[in-house]
Amino acid sequence: MALKKLIGEILSDLGFVTPEQIEAALQEQRKISKNAVLPEKLDRARLVSEARLAEKAASMPFLGQLLYEKGYITKEQLDEALAVQDEALKRFHALASTALCSILDIGAIVNSSLNLVEVLSLIMKNANKVTQSVASTLMLVEETTGDLVFSVPTGPTAELLVDNRIPRGKGIAGWVAEHEQTVVVPDAKQDPRFYSEVDKITGAETRTILAVPLKAKAKLIGVLEVINKSDGTPFTDDDALLLSIFASQAAMAIENARLYGELKDEFEKRSRMERELAEVEKFRALGQLSSGIAHDFNNFLGGIKALAEISMLHPDEPKKVKQSMEQILQASNRARELVSQILVFSRQGDEEKVEVSISQVVMEAVQFIRATLPSSIDVRLDVPPDSGTVLANPTQIHQVLMNLCINSSHAMNGKGVLKISLRPVETESAGSPDSRPFVKLDVTDSGCGMDDCTIKQAFEPYFTTKEKGFGTGLGLAVVHGIVKGHGGSIRVFSEPGKGTSFEILLPRIR
Repeated sequence: MALKKLIGEILSDLGFVTPEQIEAALQEQRKISKNAVLPEKLDRARLVSEARLAEKAASMPFLGQLLYEKGYITKEQLDEALAVQDEALKRFHALASTALCSILDIGAIVNSSLNLVEVLSLIMKNANKVTQSVASTLMLVEETTGDLVFSVPTGPTAELLVDNRIPRGKGIAGWVAEHEQTVVVPDAKQDPRFYSEVDKITGAETRTILAVPLKAKAKLIGVLEVINKSDGTPFTDDDALLLSIFASQAAMAIENARLYGELKDEFEKRSRMERELAEVEKFRALGQLSSGIAHDFNNFLGGIKALAEISMLHPDEPKKVKQSMEQILQASNRARELVSQILVFSRQGDEEKVEVSISQVVMEAVQFIRATLPSSIDVRLDVPPDSGTVLANPTQIHQVLMNLCINSSHAMNGKGVLKISLRPVETESAGSPDSRPFVKLDVTDSGCGMDDCTIKQAFEPYFTTKEKGFGTGLGLAVVHGIVKGHGGSIRVFSEPGKGTSFEILLPRIR
């Protein structure tokens, strides 16, 4: 029950309208609200005009008016419901200040905590306090059986009641659950609905009872009940009003926890699916590699075997033996490179990451790259020393640059211009309007370039444009995997005959 009970709920409680009639009126209300516009001449005073309209809308029984206009209720029924609403509001205003403070305190807790047990326990303890009851319990409906389960009991015998249940329709609480109405029982023993089995469990004597329905989004989810006022007097209408407010807060806490639980489960499910998908993609890619790997290894081994046989046929000709040994060594190195690339590809994401200066990592990698590339390639750098800090594995970043630069060298046939630049940037992340800090690493060459078809396949494992026996087709796949493993992204821009540029974005810590 809200502080000002909704007119539709009151009309429903009085039996004047059906849920279907309320829904029809609400749809009409939504349609009117959606189409409501201010006159053009009021644009300059829009804030005041909107406030005036809002005040007028708040003071008029809009839903009740629609129900009346549709012929669902009479004018007398609407007036009766409004009188009930006004009376409840007057009673609320007349409540003691200590009770109002408890309500406000609980409201703040409900909106700030997702610890459901803690929140519900505080609600029940405050319900005891403001109604001066000896004990209380929050019972939730078990959907499969309709039984009421003692979920949050308080009082001297609370531990004996936890997870006990009242069968569907039994007792005062069962009646409240079935009829969704508040009940005040001044003498429990004289009420035929009284369920004495609970007293047998606790050994206590129930004299007076106050029970209210617990609803979330108009659906009954349980009953909140207090028993035995400490001064021995029956519960009052004010007690019923207070307990209804606490029931509303308890329902809100349960709904918040349910929604949070669903959100958490969905997030965990999505994260788990993403991890599983990454593993599936890894194994799928490795599966795609297997046939090509077997073919390459057969070629390597076949060549090594043939060269060894040639050496054995000419043991007295050192020159031929030396040539064969050099070719055997070359084939062995290619096989080792293939195995190394496969191992890196299969272990992506497992290496430890640390905070590093991205400028320093790039410069260290470039020193090694310059020593590796032919002198006919002009390596041009634009790497400011303060480009930012990233969480990364330095060895993997080295490998990214090495693979890209070697690819560029091959695309330029060992001669051309290779540009490496680094910049801190702010860019919007997918699904968020907020900018996030990144570092942008560009590797650009003046090589032969790629067409659209090649670009689309560039990061696929085992795809290569090199001649047979040269390159594993894993270089760019490894680069792609490393960048993704660092929470970054990679794009390629290229045209045939106009060179190629790889753009990498990595999240920047500072």
